[in-house]
Amino acid sequence: MKEDFLHYLWKHKTYNAISLQTTTGDSLRIISSGLAHQDAGPDFKQATIKINEITWVGDVEIHVRSSDWFRHGHEHDEKYRSVILHVVYQNDMTVLRDNQEPYPTLELKRYVSEELLACYQTLSLSKQALPCALLLPQIPKIQLVTWLSSVGIERLQRREKAIFELLHSCHEDWNETLFRWLAISFGFKTNAPAFEQLSKSLPL
Repeated sequence: MKEDFLHYLWKHKTYNAISLQTTTGDSLRIISSGLAHQDAGPDFKQATIKINEITWVGDVEIHVRSSDWFRHGHEHDEKYRSVILHVVYQNDMTVLRDNQEPYPTLELKRYVSEELLACYQTLSLSKQALPCALLLPQIPKIQLVTWLSSVGIERLQRREKAIFELLHSCHEDWNETLFRWLAISFGFKTNAPAFEQLSKSLPL
C-alpha cells in the first residue's frame, strides 16, 4: 500500500462515503476533499468536513498508518496544527494534538472495496510499461470508443482556445500567430515557453 493510492482514493472519493465514522465513532461527512497540496505541509488544503453537527474547514493529512505521523516528524511541525482530519488506511495508534485531544481520524480500510484493492494490487505488481493496458479488453467497445472520442474532442477544444488566445495577443494577425505557434510546437512541452519568447523577439 502506498500513499499515492490513498491520495487517489481521497481525491476522487472512490470509497464507500455513506455512513462514514471516525475511529472514535463520530459521524463524518465529506463535503469537499480539498485541494491537493504538493509543497511542504498537509496533503490537502481547504477541505470541508462535518463531524457530528459541526462543520470544519482546514487541512487533511494522509498516511498509510496513523503512526506515520510520528515517523514523518509532524508532531514538531507547526504546519500540521491546522489538520482537521487524519486519513489513514490502518489506524495503528492514536495521534494527539498539543492539548491531548485526538485528531479526528478516518480509517479507509473499512470503506474500500475488495475489488478495488485487488485491481490496485494487480496494477502495482505488474511488470508491464503500461499496466492498465491489460484491462482494456475488459472495457466494452462502445464505452472505450465513446471515451476516446470525448478526450479527443477535449484536446481539440484546448488547442482551439490556445490558438485564439494567441491570435488575440498577435492583434488578430494570422501570419504572426502561425509563426509563433510553429515556434511553440518546435519547443515541444519542455521548451515551448522558451521558444514562444524567442518567436516574440524575432520579426516574422
